[in-house]
Amino acid sequence: MIVYVYYPLRERLTADLLRDLMIEDWPKAHISILIDRLIDDHPLPHFHCKLPEHDTDAFVDWLKPRKGVLSIRIDVTATKSIWLGRKL
Repeated sequence: MIVYVYYPLRERLTADLLRDLMIEDWPKAHISILIDRLIDDHPLPHFHCKLPEHDTDAFVDWLKPRKGVLSIRIDVTATKSIWLGRKL
């Protein structure tokens, strides 16, 4: 499972704080740095993390109350995505 956390630059601090919480609470996740520019097909600055698939439901439940105004795409499989917040 890959999770993309999108943020407008004015919400960079919110994204950075969420990233810190992920690192603390999900030590087995591989979490990237914040990417403050547009790259590839991503519509906003973002960071991403990779988690084992068996953690999907627990992670989504953990993420919902912490996401704030951020838009988050969770790629559960190659053909199935879940959006939290505004779909981009």
